Amino acid sequence: MLLLSGFSAFTNTIFGLEYSLLGLLYFFLLLSVLTNRRFEAVFSWRVLRYLGTIAYGLYLRHPAFLFGIHALALRLHPAQSGWIALAASVTGIALATATAAISWGYLEKPLIKRGHRYEYGTERRGDARAARTS
Repeated sequence: MLLLSGFSAFTNTIFGLEYSLLGLLYFFLLLSVLTNRRFEAVFSWRVLRYLGTIAYGLYLRHPAFLFGIHALALRLHPAQSGWIALAASVTGIALATATAAISWGYLEKPLIKRGHRYEYGTERRGDARAARTS
């Protein structure tokens, strides 16, 4: 039965259910946070909330920083060890996080505040007069 299902030992695949199991894991994590005060306290830490705020910028930047730092490390030390790869990964994530935080503080947050000043779907008096005269 296992041979017919496509199962192969010593691999990372689990009958093609990897993403479903990961989704189930996140569902139970969310459920436990919503029902258990201890988990709620842990996931309410200020650092985690801030990382959630800059998460999209971090998501967009991290591949470029990881690739760039790993390429630089490979160029400087062609015979890489695990420690050099680890240091390159930590440095890349740190730089991506720093640039995401700077981008949030100086670009994204001010633009969001500016966008909230505009009204959509309502016509102002001055705009209506200008539209009638032209």
